[in-house]
Amino acid sequence: MRQLFDKLKQEKVAPEQVLEAIAKLNIDLVLTAHPTEVVRRTLIHKYSELTECLSLLDQQQLTDWQRERLTSRIAVLITQSWHTDEIRVARPTPIDEAKWGLAVIENSLWQAVPEFLRELEDKLQHEYGVEIPLDKVPVQFNSWMGGDRDGNPFVTAKVTQEVLWYARHRAAELFAHDISTLVAELSMSECSEEVRAQIGDCKEPYRKLLRPLEELLRQSVASLASCLFSELSSTDKPFIISQEQLVEPLLLCYRSLKESGL
Repeated sequence: MRQLFDKLKQEKVAPEQVLEAIAKLNIDLVLTAHPTEVVRRTLIHKYSELTECLSLLDQQQLTDWQRERLTSRIAVLITQSWHTDEIRVARPTPIDEAKWGLAVIENSLWQAVPEFLRELEDKLQHEYGVEIPLDKVPVQFNSWMGGDRDGNPFVTAKVTQEVLWYARHRAAELFAHDISTLVAELSMSECSEEVRAQIGDCKEPYRKLLRPLEELLRQSVASLASCLFSELSSTDKPFIISQEQLVEPLLLCYRSLKESGL
């Protein structure tokens, strides 16, 4: 990112040109099934845990007890990994492949893409005094998993439906976690008249505004779980079915926080 912005400055690219280019960005990360992927999800999880433990060991302010607990945890993870078969013993099903792809989103892309966009935003503000427009989505995910009709006889309509339910279930869980974090953090009392008009007079307006969305996401998680594990119809179940249901309350919070100087 630094090299990119150094080059833009050297070539004296105007801020308007940079913002126009950002607005046109459409980076589409398409997940596809990889039956040749041999590293099991369970080992990927253990490696991530090991990385986290090793990074924590570098902290200078650890107590002896904390350092001992971390060292013990590292030993446990190494032992678990050593005694776990590295290679899959059977070809994964289309459902297994989809679960692996969803794990990539949860363990990597879900954090990495927002971090990338925050870094890009910071650079734009620092170098050009401009921001990424709120309605622009420079990076997005799509997926072929469970739906590619390339002659695989195991990819049936039933499999595609199940993979879609898995994807929606995982998305609802991830969004529910993030919204719960926001509800916990947005404890401030100052808000705009726009928010007051919608939720009335209360001491914690942002929490009151977001709790219905949090509850709807939890209902979506439960309903999709019933579709997956109870083989029930998805008819008349409470789902988040549109992007607007997620975005509108968040934009309302955003506008209010900006207006209130928060």
